[in-house]
Amino acid sequence: MDQPSFKILPPKVAAELVGVCGRTISAMVDRDQFPRPVRVSANRIGFLEHEVTAWISQRIAERDAQAPAVSSEERVESSNK
Repeated sequence: MDQPSFKILPPKVAAELVGVCGRTISAMVDRDQFPRPVRVSANRIGFLEHEVTAWISQRIAERDAQAPAVSSEERVESSNK
């Protein structure tokens, strides 16, 4: 069984991985919609890499469990209407 990675990501890196800004990450944490950060020092927080990647994997699984996938061609066609 693989051990989780305990690499700590700065908030900016976690936000870049998710594709949002740091303020959005903070708001999501406040709403319990994103993993809570850990305190690294008195003035620093960070996010555990394995929790962030698990969160991303969960979003992918939720997407895949929804309606059938739409092909990129169908998305382009519908956006051109």
